[in-house]
Amino acid sequence: MRSTVIVDAVRTPIGLRNGGLSGWHPADLVGELLRSLDGRDALAGGPPGDVVLGCVMAAGAQTANIARSAVLAAGWPAGTPALTVDRQEASGLAAFEVAVATVATGRCEVALAGGVELMSLVPAAATVGTGEFGHPYGPRAIARYEASGGLIPIAVAADREAVALGLDRRELDEWACASHERAGAAHRDGRFAAELVHMADRRRSGGVGAGDVEADEGPRAPDRAAFAAFPPTFEAAGLVTAANSAPVGDGAAAVVVSAEDGARAAGQRALARVVGFGVGAGDPGDAFGPSGRAVADVLARCGRTLDDIDRFEFHEARAADVVAWLRSSGARGDRVNPCGGAIALGDPLGMSGARLVTTLAHALARGECRQGLVCVPASGGQAMAVVLERCD
Repeated sequence: MRSTVIVDAVRTPIGLRNGGLSGWHPADLVGELLRSLDGRDALAGGPPGDVVLGCVMAAGAQTANIARSAVLAAGWPAGTPALTVDRQEASGLAAFEVAVATVATGRCEVALAGGVELMSLVPAAATVGTGEFGHPYGPRAIARYEASGGLIPIAVAADREAVALGLDRRELDEWACASHERAGAAHRDGRFAAELVHMADRRRSGGVGAGDVEADEGPRAPDRAAFAAFPPTFEAAGLVTAANSAPVGDGAAAVVVSAEDGARAAGQRALARVVGFGVGAGDPGDAFGPSGRAVADVLARCGRTLDDIDRFEFHEARAADVVAWLRSSGARGDRVNPCGGAIALGDPLGMSGARLVTTLAHALARGECRQGLVCVPASGGQAMAVVLERCD
């Protein structure tokens, strides 16, 4: 298996629902991002040997293999193959794993991974399927969990587990406020500059939109009193609120993966080296357990310990997810999401895992850390993790 490296990684700003990216067709949004890579060193030899995108809401404009549609929208050769994958919130990270595997096994020299979600256009409810096309879970899966309370949404499960663990609402709200503060500081300090691609309003397929989008729309100066006043989203005694959860969003990310020896021969400077992947799974209602298992799995596979990792990018679908993992793992909170997370930036589901890889890769390239870990909890009782390291 060949060693693989990230030679480029870019993303759009993340737009909030009905914000500046909401008028894009998702294929055109990704296509514009791919076009931004033309002429850069990572694709100096032409388009990649394969394109893999994560996308969760396969409905409407995001059906029929959105990755293939994006390749065509980018104007790349029709001979460029493409694949769309779905591991729910971890889809962008799953796409990255597939792309790394295609290069590591020698099927191609360069592959592109990423993810996209236009949740203004295709909201989360679009694929629930309780109508004429049936329910996502079949009768046998539903019956399997009926005695234990049934299959419930991951956010509800996280809320109940947070209460059962005795998490502190004030701690969750403080984590959410800190996410906004860190993301705002990262923008001011220019730490997102290398990864962001300005999405100009040169539009799309009709629809609405608010013009040029140069920065993430979500981060704001948090009002702690206002955060504390938000009511629980699900149950009166719950801890999960709209303020300490990630807002839905619109966006796309793209990561170029190359064989390390090929990148070196081409004189390309790699952002980061891929060390290994891990996965974790449990019952569909197990909101927190799979993350711990995924982290333990990747550390074991890579021969690392938690203390070896000096930066974590942990997907903030909810503050409860991160705080519960910190409590169970003993990891240092100051090493987690130093540029903020999805609570501030937003959560375009299929994009999020690839966005975390992008942010970590650039942090490694800037010398802010030596080894980093991305972890993404996913609906259905799963999680994924990857370890990256700096290329010296």
